[in-house]
Amino acid sequence: MDVRTCRVCKTERTLSEFRTRLTQKTRERFYYYECKPCYNERSRNSEELKKYARDRMRQSRKDDPYKYRGYELNKRHKINNEIFSRKLEEQNGVCAICGKLNVDGKYLTVDHDHQCCNSDKSCGKCLRGLLCTYCNTGLGGFKDDSESLKKAIVYLDIVKPGEWQ
Repeated sequence: MDVRTCRVCKTERTLSEFRTRLTQKTRERFYYYECKPCYNERSRNSEELKKYARDRMRQSRKDDPYKYRGYELNKRHKINNEIFSRKLEEQNGVCAICGKLNVDGKYLTVDHDHQCCNSDKSCGKCLRGLLCTYCNTGLGGFKDDSESLKKAIVYLDIVKPGEWQ
C-alpha cells in the first residue's frame, strides 16, 4: 500500500486519502500535495472559494433563468415550467386581478390558498392564479379574508382624501 505525507498536516496517509486528477497529455494520475481532509477544511473556510461558488451560481441563473425558475416552481408549488406557462397563456400574460404586467418585467407570482397551505410553499392543489407583486402583496396583507377586502373597498369609496381638517 502506497503512503505519502500531507504537506499541510504532516501526517502519513494512503494514496486513496489524496485528491487526484489525470494529466491531460499522458493521462497519468497526479496526486495533490494535501490530503482530502485538509483540502476540505481549507475550502470550507475559504472566503475566496465561497465567493467563487456564489458567483458561479449567479452566473448560471443568468445563463439559464428558465431552468432555475422551474426548480423554484417545483420546490415551492409542486408545478413545472410547462404548467406555469400554460396558466400564463390562459391569463394572456397578465395579472388575474388587475390585468397588468408585473413590475420590472419580472415573473408573475403564483397565488395559493393560505387556508390549505399556510406558508410560502404549497401542495400544488390549492393554486389559484398568477398575480403581480402588488396584488399578491395586497391579498397577503388582508390574509385572504374577503370580508376585510369588502370593508377596504367601502372605505375607499366613502372616505375622501383631505377630510382630516
